[in-house]
Amino acid sequence: MEKRGLNERQRKILYCIVREYIEQRRPISSKRVLEVTNLNWSGATVRNDMRKLEYLGYIYQPHTSAGRIPTDKGYRFYLEEMLKLQKDVEKAGTKIDMFHVFPLGDLEKILEGAARLLSHMTKGYVVLEKPDPSFLKILRVVITNIFEDYYVLGIITELGLSKIFPFRASEIDIRIKERDLNRMFVGLSLKDAIEMAKKTRNDRIFGLVNKLLCEAEENFVETGLDMLLSDETLSMEDIKKFSFFVGKKSNLWNLMTEGEGIVIRIGQEHGHPYLSNFASFLSFYKKENDVIGRILVITSKVTRYDFVYKSIDYMTNRLTEYFTLLSRR
Repeated sequence: MEKRGLNERQRKILYCIVREYIEQRRPISSKRVLEVTNLNWSGATVRNDMRKLEYLGYIYQPHTSAGRIPTDKGYRFYLEEMLKLQKDVEKAGTKIDMFHVFPLGDLEKILEGAARLLSHMTKGYVVLEKPDPSFLKILRVVITNIFEDYYVLGIITELGLSKIFPFRASEIDIRIKERDLNRMFVGLSLKDAIEMAKKTRNDRIFGLVNKLLCEAEENFVETGLDMLLSDETLSMEDIKKFSFFVGKKSNLWNLMTEGEGIVIRIGQEHGHPYLSNFASFLSFYKKENDVIGRILVITSKVTRYDFVYKSIDYMTNRLTEYFTLLSRR
C-alpha cells in the first residue's frame, strides 16, 4: 500500500536514511542502507528508490557521487513515522529514568533546575515560561508604606508566586483599607480581580490592579546556548543567527503559540530563515487541567527526535504533577 507516493520499501529506505544521518551525521549511501536494513534488496533497487525519494523532495545529494541527506520534508516523514511507531508499540514504562523529583522549595530555583535538566537531556536550548500569575488565585493583598506618600502593593498568589508594584498615594484612594482589598480579591484570580475592579467602578482600583497585571517582567527561564554551540551540525553562522533571533522576545512568543500535546516544527516550517537548520518542540504544563506555562526546546534539526520528544513529554508531566500537588496543599 502506498502513502505520499511511496511504497513500503521506499518508506523503509527513507526512514533508514534519516535515522542513519541523525546517528552518523554524514551523507548516507545505498551501500549503508543495505548494511543497516538487513533486507534482501539489490543495490540497483535501492539506488532507484533513492532517486525517486530525491525527486519527491525527501532527500538530496550535496554533490555528485555523495550519499543523500534528508530535507525538511524527509525529517517530517521520519518524525511522523516515529510517532506512529511509538504509539503502536507504546509500553507501560518509559526509557527516561525517573531520576529527578522536584522538592518543594523556591519556585525560581525549581524552574531553573528543570530548564537546565531538560537542556542537558535534549542537548538543546530551553525556554521555560513561568506560570502566568493572572490565572492563579489570590491568597493575600498587602499594602506597605515605604516612604512618605510612596507605597508598595503586593499580591500573593497560590504556588508562592507574587506580584509587587510600587505606587504613589495619588494613584489609589488609600482610604481603601488593606482588609477591604483582601475581602474584595482573595479567592479570585488576578484576571478575575480585573473584572471585579471594573464592577466597583473605582477607576483608581481598576487602574492599579490592571497595571499590576500587565506590568512587564522577565517571564522566561532560558538556558542551553552552550549545548547548541557544541553541536557539530550547526555552523557559527547558524549560532549567530539563532542568538539574534532569540534576542528578540517577540520571536520567542511567536514560537510559543497555542496548541495541544507537543507541537513540533522542522527547519523551514518555522517560517523564519534564521531557524532553517533547527527543530523546535513546544509543550504545555498544567495545574490540574489548566495550562499555566509552556516549554520550548530548540535543537539542531539533525537530532534524536524520539528522545527529545520523550524528554519534553517527561518534563511536562513532572511539572504538571508538581504544580497540581502544590495547589492542593
